[in-house]
Amino acid sequence: MIILKKIQNSDVSSEWVSWLNNKKINKYSNQRFLKHSVKTQKEFIRKKIKDKSSRMFAIFYLKQHIGIIELTKIDNVHKNCIVSFMIGNNKYWNKGLASEALRQILDIGFKTLKLKKITSSTYADNIGSERVMLKNGFKVEGLIKNFYKYGNKRMDKKLLGISDKEYLKRNK
Repeated sequence: MIILKKIQNSDVSSEWVSWLNNKKINKYSNQRFLKHSVKTQKEFIRKKIKDKSSRMFAIFYLKQHIGIIELTKIDNVHKNCIVSFMIGNNKYWNKGLASEALRQILDIGFKTLKLKKITSSTYADNIGSERVMLKNGFKVEGLIKNFYKYGNKRMDKKLLGISDKEYLKRNK
């Protein structure tokens, strides 16, 4: 069972930093362009905790911190936000854990925060993340051609979204 716990500085660990510095884990993330340390990650978390437009959670499975998930750029006027997630411990990939974490954070977004729309985006080749979102009712809503630099080539960006009505209809 997945448990989402509001992020705290005490969640920062050398293991988490190792995920961020791992090119395989972050091959579809801009984190791969940065060098991370416990110090830089603690500073990042301090800022996230103060950020009123963000809700970041540590993902725990069997009492072990395995990833993070966030509602960010929360817009209380238009009632929307962006969701992003990462299962950093890759021994837990393809086990449905990201899907369960996303389902839980959608509950927070739609039922607690009363949002009307949650969006996300992914590199076009990131089949895993897209599958997680589709499994939770997201629809592909757009494609931006040649958006990302990926190695020596350009890659498209897929835009995905789900509305509160779509979510609530699925989860009656």
